[in-house]
Amino acid sequence: MASHGAAIGILLSLWFFARKEKLAYSWIVDRIVIVVALSGLFIRTGNLMNSEIIGSPTTVSWAFIFKQVPVTQEIYANLSENLQQYYNLHGNIPRHPAQVYEALAYLSVCALLIWLYFKKSAGSKPFFMTGLFMVLVFGFRFIVEFFKDVQVDFEKTLPLNMGQWLSIPIILLGIVLIFSSLKKTQK
Repeated sequence: MASHGAAIGILLSLWFFARKEKLAYSWIVDRIVIVVALSGLFIRTGNLMNSEIIGSPTTVSWAFIFKQVPVTQEIYANLSENLQQYYNLHGNIPRHPAQVYEALAYLSVCALLIWLYFKKSAGSKPFFMTGLFMVLVFGFRFIVEFFKDVQVDFEKTLPLNMGQWLSIPIILLGIVLIFSSLKKTQK
């Protein structure tokens, strides 16, 4: 959820900067989203190195083992028989590398935004890049949340976790920005 607060803080800071420097807000945010996507890659890599925001238990061949993450009785009781046997032999369980999934998504978004900016003049369509960034980053975030371990107890009973609920309005805002941008450039 910190990323949602960071997004709001960045947007507000850029708005104040644009007013102070007498620049078009769209011009600034459509360029900064490229760097923000790249920053997401580094943030998730840091999460991986610190064993933070871990994935849910899995048997996929590319799973990671986070040695610093304890397996509680509750987690153990909910594991499949194969994962319980693995835990009994090795002392931990394989998990989805959710941080890697997100890092690769952010790298892909960054590459796409750079390509659109330089090859397709997407930067000339006010808020198009920003809207696309919002849809892609928070869309990926919404999907990857299904592969993450529950971070707080109250989310266990919810159909979606807090990160997913907070991503929905940002995705919708991104869609509005994209269509608004395309509509304005067609006139």
